[in-house]
Amino acid sequence: MTPRSIALAFCAAALCAPALAVTTVYSFGGVVDTNNTASPFTSFTGQFSFDAATPDTSPADANNGSYPMFGGVYGMQATFNDGTVFVVDAVTRYSLSVHVPLATPIGQPPDVGRFIAGGRLVNQNDRFIELRFLADFQTDALPAPAGGFTLASFDQALFSYHGLPNIAPPPGQPAPPEFGAFGHLTSLACIEGCDRIGDPIPAVPEPETYALMLSGLAATGWLARRRRPAEITPAMR
Repeated sequence: MTPRSIALAFCAAALCAPALAVTTVYSFGGVVDTNNTASPFTSFTGQFSFDAATPDTSPADANNGSYPMFGGVYGMQATFNDGTVFVVDAVTRYSLSVHVPLATPIGQPPDVGRFIAGGRLVNQNDRFIELRFLADFQTDALPAPAGGFTLASFDQALFSYHGLPNIAPPPGQPAPPEFGAFGHLTSLACIEGCDRIGDPIPAVPEPETYALMLSGLAATGWLARRRRPAEITPAMR
């Protein structure tokens, strides 16, 4: 058994195997409830994707999970009824986050749990698209139930295309309403990767894995014993 084969045995035993990303894709559709743009937006459709195994970048905060998505395979696209298409990708700061609701002081409005996906639009520094799913989340992990989530998984599912107003108000005049189109989802479905999320990870290796690990260790010891005499015996002249 060569050193290379031993290394391969250890990798096969999952000791040096990298974690595999699972791209999950959702499609959505909805209607515009408020439109503060010059465009005739009344409805929208789109898709967004992410890797549910992405680690939280703020693990010390139990109430807020942050999950930036790197790589060109992740992003969001929204198409309005007039054919206008907006794209958010991983290069232009696409990310997801989860907020677990905090205890609300008496007299204050209740804190709301939320799962948010979105980011800055491509080639538009002051425009953003966001999906906001509201629910009483118990953890700040990305929601990844087996088979994917649906609208029934949340109390509300909201959509916004928003940003800075096109013009500043005249001196002494109130600011214009927030620029954008705001609505709610009427459909949500997992269309890719749904059969590969939500599966439990085994807590301990399978018996076959143990056997492979032990065979690798035994071969390593055998090679060490075989080489030791040659390494410590002076060469004969």
